[in-house]
Amino acid sequence: MSGLVLLGVCPSCDSIHVPLLVIGGAALGVGIPLLAKGIKRRRAFDEAMQERQMFPVVARTRYGWTGGLRFRF
Repeated sequence: MSGLVLLGVCPSCDSIHVPLLVIGGAALGVGIPLLAKGIKRRRAFDEAMQERQMFPVVARTRYGWTGGLRFRF
């Protein structure tokens, strides 16, 4: 976004907006596939948790917080 804004404001300032456009393009090029992979892995994890009937649990106690796993048979 910064690269596009600077390109619109100062088209002759190549030393500023070109590096920002390159970094932003690289971030999008890497980030989009990572998001897609993460969504697929999260769906697989959710399906595995439902099959096993195992749930992570976090609860507040009188002395703080506690966490664990709850199994259902």
